[in-house]
Amino acid sequence: PIFKKAFRIAEIANFNRKELAVYEQSLLAYRDLVNVMDAKVREGVDMGIDIGIDIGLKREKINTILHCHKNGFALEAIATIARMSVEEVQTIIEKHTT
Repeated sequence: PIFKKAFRIAEIANFNRKELAVYEQSLLAYRDLVNVMDAKVREGVDMGIDIGIDIGLKREKINTILHCHKNGFALEAIATIARMSVEEVQTIIEKHTT
């Protein structure tokens, strides 16, 4: 590997002006592409984390609603706790207890 790198450096050192300009332009384009790809990967990871957090919060809210219902809380009280309408709470209870 070290010999390949040395050979590549020597090869680049022998480029004429036109070849060197083309090489440098190609290198810039490659680095730009790598930077764009890295940014998109980071963006995708951040989006995945946000989606995971949202799913976790929704599951926790459902679990709280079901726990309150199981322990005899009134629908109005559960709705207040969950910050949802009574209808939404009722739908969740029906969906998860049948």
